[in-house]
Amino acid sequence: MTVGPAAPDSPCREFFQSILSRISSHFGRLKYVAGLRHKETGAYGHEEAEQTFDAGQVDEVLRRAHIEIFEAWLCLSLEEQASDLADYLRDHVQTAGEADRAWKPQLSCAGLVPPTALKTQQDLFRSDLETILKIFYRHE
Repeated sequence: MTVGPAAPDSPCREFFQSILSRISSHFGRLKYVAGLRHKETGAYGHEEAEQTFDAGQVDEVLRRAHIEIFEAWLCLSLEEQASDLADYLRDHVQTAGEADRAWKPQLSCAGLVPPTALKTQQDLFRSDLETILKIFYRHE
């Protein structure tokens, strides 16, 4: 069965909007959606959602959400990005040492950039994230 693009107000989209609305930071939402993309196939999936919705529809909704969240992050000023990332880290990291060991490698761009992102978007994301991390680790 071929599934067309999910409507903006589809039940599948509403399902994911409900989940994403509970994640307080842009960066957290970005990591969440990026984490639902299978490395081997490039398809997005969510086991619980696929019990109710067609896998193709889930993939389409998550693919769109990934680029929307990514672009929203890019629209933040560098100061807003730094604050958002600090909020994310505060929620997920206990100590600075833990940040170095557990999170610094995960904060790399790998996997966070949607596959359809333009090269200029990829470069801006990478540059912004590197700048923020340099600022963070300079103040330790």
